[in-house]
Amino acid sequence: MKDAMDMVARTDAGREEYLRLTAHASQDADAWQAAADGTPQRGDALTQVGDMLTAAAMRPLRRSVEGAAINGGSADAAELYRDSYAAWQEVHDTAKAMERLWYAPHSPAPARADAMRLLTWQLRDAHDELDWLARTIGADAAARIRADVLGPTAPKRTYHRRKPKATPRFRGNELDDPTPVYREIALLQDRAVEEVRQDVEDAEAQGMRPSEAMVRAYGAAAPRGVLVGIDLETTGLSPYSDYIVDAGWERYDLADGRAFDAQRHTYGISAERAALGLRRQTVELNGIDVPQLEGFMPFQEDVAAQRRMMDVLDGATMVAHHARFERHFLTNNCAGFAEAVREGRTRILDSRMVAVHADDYRSRGFTLEDYARRHGAIDAAQGVRLPAADGGVLALDQGEDERHLGLEDTHIMMEALHRHLTQLHDRFAKGEPVMADDESTSDDEIMLFQAAANRFFSRE
Repeated sequence: MKDAMDMVARTDAGREEYLRLTAHASQDADAWQAAADGTPQRGDALTQVGDMLTAAAMRPLRRSVEGAAINGGSADAAELYRDSYAAWQEVHDTAKAMERLWYAPHSPAPARADAMRLLTWQLRDAHDELDWLARTIGADAAARIRADVLGPTAPKRTYHRRKPKATPRFRGNELDDPTPVYREIALLQDRAVEEVRQDVEDAEAQGMRPSEAMVRAYGAAAPRGVLVGIDLETTGLSPYSDYIVDAGWERYDLADGRAFDAQRHTYGISAERAALGLRRQTVELNGIDVPQLEGFMPFQEDVAAQRRMMDVLDGATMVAHHARFERHFLTNNCAGFAEAVREGRTRILDSRMVAVHADDYRSRGFTLEDYARRHGAIDAAQGVRLPAADGGVLALDQGEDERHLGLEDTHIMMEALHRHLTQLHDRFAKGEPVMADDESTSDDEIMLFQAAANRFFSRE
């Protein structure tokens, strides 16, 4: 039978990194427990966090290897699945609570995030084994066991196709305390937050509504600054069960719409996950399947890959579309990322929120494809060759739709952001209202908007 450590890490470098994380988790166990004990309303998930980290440092979370029990456990596949899933769910809830505590204002969490990364590594490894056991006992039996372990849960919401509704620009809490919005605008214009605040307050003093005054601020100064756009492609939606398999990033100068220092990288998966295969839905989405990942090291094992990424992100403003996704995966997989974000060295800007806050169209959706298509960025990216970080060039494989590949999606995101902000500033410079609420939903109207955007940028 294969040793559990052969499954946890597939390379010597990976095993060395895993053991480093176990040592740090053991050292930080008491500090995490003290932080949890000193946090009001911490919830049950952190009650025994210190003991959990001590146990994690001593042994992997998985209870079996390719269906065979380890450590004298039950040999029955269904019992193994039940025990493994119950343990997995408990650690999963704790790992999520640790991340919330890590990013809480004035967090008392320890200075390093390695304990979170260890639990994430173990959760992903144990999840691979759960899928192996589920294949043995059958999907229906596995689903019944999961439901029994979880107990009563709220029914899943059902969705019905209906006419799109206009999306509010700002949530109530953003109107009550607009500081995060001011910070977003300041990052896009390389300005001080207090300058943006003063601009908005001056506009309000002249009778402008708060929401209109804030949208006006997006155009009140020209976009400026070099940001780092990034996109991750993964095997699913959770870092606790899924792998980062593709990443692309570029530096982008908002002042002149210039991308440079582009990089794209592929990462591997565990041997067990490769044998089990990837979800059909994700393979159909991004075209990345097991054969393309052969020979590549899993990201969590590849210390050099993590350093390469942090060499770019540390000290930079990172842009991602629905940035919580990238933050969640990198917090739990990339050495140094969580520390850089919490200490303010890496600033995060969500291009989706820029679209929600300042885009004209209120009823057409705010996915990356929606946003990029509206601003002509998908068409503009076809045939583009980007200056690469190694001095060469990288050709984009951009078609007529979002590609769901790291570098391609990064570039259309940054291009859309630049075009959007430049148009808002152009309105401001002409003395026109910056905010325009267009609640139309027809494709013909969107095509007219795209054509106008392309005409605007063809002048440059």
